[in-house]
Amino acid sequence: MALEFLRVSQAIEYTLSFYQIDRIKEYMFKFADKVTVKVNDTSTGYSSREWHEIVIGLQDRMDDEITQHMVISNSVAQAYLFNTLESWVNDYRFESVWLPDIVDEIDKYNNRIYEEFLLKVESDEEKFKANENYSKYNHLDKIPIVHKAGGGLIGLMRRASQSPAFEYTTEDEYRRFIIAYCPPLIDTAFLEQYASVVKQLIDHFKWIVSKQLSIYKSTKSNVSQLQIENSNLHIQQPSVESKKLKTKLSVDQLAYLFQLLKEEGIITTETNVEISEFISEHFETPRTANKKISATKFAISMSSPDSKIVKSLIPLLRSMQDKAAKF
Repeated sequence: MALEFLRVSQAIEYTLSFYQIDRIKEYMFKFADKVTVKVNDTSTGYSSREWHEIVIGLQDRMDDEITQHMVISNSVAQAYLFNTLESWVNDYRFESVWLPDIVDEIDKYNNRIYEEFLLKVESDEEKFKANENYSKYNHLDKIPIVHKAGGGLIGLMRRASQSPAFEYTTEDEYRRFIIAYCPPLIDTAFLEQYASVVKQLIDHFKWIVSKQLSIYKSTKSNVSQLQIENSNLHIQQPSVESKKLKTKLSVDQLAYLFQLLKEEGIITTETNVEISEFISEHFETPRTANKKISATKFAISMSSPDSKIVKSLIPLLRSMQDKAAKF
């Protein structure tokens, strides 16, 4: 079973969504409509919560999840968690607001929208020219506008005076094609305002991770010191070196073999972490003769086996099957 940190994953995913066009477009259009998103205030002026507020909430819940794992998880799970967090904090999109990615998303969106706009204009112009009046009249022709005489006193007066039944206009409405709409392009004049929203999210994320990393490293240091002090109390006791089972398999091959045993129900230990810690203490591969097998790497290899590793074990498994069949 792979190690999963749900709230950490959600916080990272939704923070990075601010580098994607859907979120960029939503905020930039609001800024263009002169609606202020207050990034330094809990009140945004909207009736519903804004996305940046939701993401801040997800990051706070991530903080709670990290604290929880510091209490209930073993050292392997904690090491995996904080290695993951450190890799994300060092990602270029979290180190600072990476404007090139945002600008690239805006450019691709604007280019696509403008191309669609040109196609629509071309289509509408063809429809306009297909009207019979377009070919019937020339530019600035006088076009008759017919008025009915109508009833009542005005109608009687028109008929009595024999006034003309129509007038002329030089309004060239049959020949002049008017574009009455604009493409919804994103105005980069509001880029700085949007960047301030993203910066708030990034800074909050880094603050949480830096705080938790500091606590984690301090805790590890205290535990190590305690182990040293405890070992000094028993310094006169002879140390007994535990013997390890040696195998010709690589770490990845051994990990997949144990994953098969677990899936078949032969090994009933529930978590990969427990299996990995046992392997680290009691097994030795050709490349780990003078060191321990990494329990973290072994757990990851069990959860996510490589296809080449799987194929490399097929001949071995077939050989074992043949030997069992001949017994």
